[in-house]
Amino acid sequence: MEPLAAIKVYGLLACFGIYLTCLFIFGAIYYAIYRRRPLHFLFNADVQDRQKQIFAENLFRHAEDLRRRTRRLSVEIEALRHLASQLQSGVSLEDLGRRKANLTLPSGANYVVEIDTVMDEGPISIMPFDYFRITCYDSNGEAFELREHYGLEFQGDWNATFRLLAEERERILKEYQLQADGHVHQARNINQNSDRIWSYLDFVYFSAIAQTTVGFGDILPNHTLVRMLVVLQILVGYGIFVVLLNIVLLR
Repeated sequence: MEPLAAIKVYGLLACFGIYLTCLFIFGAIYYAIYRRRPLHFLFNADVQDRQKQIFAENLFRHAEDLRRRTRRLSVEIEALRHLASQLQSGVSLEDLGRRKANLTLPSGANYVVEIDTVMDEGPISIMPFDYFRITCYDSNGEAFELREHYGLEFQGDWNATFRLLAEERERILKEYQLQADGHVHQARNINQNSDRIWSYLDFVYFSAIAQTTVGFGDILPNHTLVRMLVVLQILVGYGIFVVLLNIVLLR
């Protein structure tokens, strides 16, 4: 590649990179201003209503996902406590695993204790490793495994271990319930939390509209400070464009 052609190529790439960098930087500035002073921006009513609807739908979807996790956790907690009570009554965990016991819970769900063998790749050789696998089935028949696996050589107190795992899951379950309730409350009171419906990417879009001087009118500056920033961004964009033209016309 000739030196002049190389200068043009690298110059164009540099200008494009600077242009994109300015776009994202101004987007971050606009978003920071919006989070502090939401009234510094105005939004088209139809666009804002649609944005509220999308935001509320996403909140309800997240809440449902959290509730699905809480239902699974509830089954896991019930299974762990039931298994602990079985062990406390004198039943052997290894015996349950060997015969793949299918145990029914009061809620209608059930769980199966199994013993699986995997090849454990150690630093010297590959050895078979036996571990307990507990598969839960909810009342709809959906299967899911407990994440914790313990080898048969585990020397700890199985009863205390399963109760501890149940307590850990109860703490997580309460957190999920609080988060789900919070999402639902926020979605149902979306009009009181309308300043939360716009994200950083929305202001990157606004920044792109300002920098390219397209001006769709769906997001408008509503304060002198924001207007001056828009003016500055437009001037920066034109400045980069002038440099770009000079590089293209370079001989």
